[in-house]
Amino acid sequence: MPDVMQHADLPHGTIRFMVEGPSDGPPILLIHPLGVSLEFWDGLAGALRDRFKVIRFDLRGHGPNGGPAGDYTIEDLGSDALAVLAAAGVSTAHVVGISIGGLVTMWMGVHARAQVRSLFIAQSAARVGTVERWEERRALVRERGVGAVAELAMGTWFTPEFVQSHPVEANRCRQMIAACPSAGYLGCCAVLRDTDLRSALPGITAPTLVLAGERDPSTPRADAELIVTAIPGARLKTLNSAHMSAIELADDFRNLVVDWVDSAT
Repeated sequence: MPDVMQHADLPHGTIRFMVEGPSDGPPILLIHPLGVSLEFWDGLAGALRDRFKVIRFDLRGHGPNGGPAGDYTIEDLGSDALAVLAAAGVSTAHVVGISIGGLVTMWMGVHARAQVRSLFIAQSAARVGTVERWEERRALVRERGVGAVAELAMGTWFTPEFVQSHPVEANRCRQMIAACPSAGYLGCCAVLRDTDLRSALPGITAPTLVLAGERDPSTPRADAELIVTAIPGARLKTLNSAHMSAIELADDFRNLVVDWVDSAT
């Protein structure tokens, strides 16, 4: 399939997605964090597409197409991911998700077993933060716009030394967040506010790797350990990063993904 931007027409609107790499390569679905777009994965997709069929897409309400106003649910985001797989002509995939993308990955492991070959859950939690935290975030966005949270995110997404030593990479993420449509950001904050998958995790049967950032203030190691304890046979890895090891320690993240998919294929 050509490495060009494609669009899936869904009941709520249009979602962008890309399929890159050999058509017969092991398929990997990448699910990005809150506030960015499929371009978040440019580096990883570029490193994987020689061997793997890489599929990435915009979460509902993210990217230039935007999305509907109102609260979204984890079922909404999971159903979108499955619709993208179908539009890409892929029946099953290894699923890699980070932060809210990891939450969607867990939902797929519970509710879409036939479509999931393995799970790679990075810097996430079965219950992310508190209701109060996400209501405060939504209030800030309503009052001051998504740009107001972009700088706040840098303090949790990356360690201070990474921001200082890699200003281009950090600023690229900051700009993506600032450009996120407010309806999509608010809708996905509702997903984080309302979703609790802790009791559902034992129902996951796919091979699962959970990645924790040792310096992650948003989803600390304890959250990863809870997931690993709940999912039969799940494994835990750690990296010395904050919340976005996919960017901060991109080479290490890529190597973990490659090794994991190779072992689970």
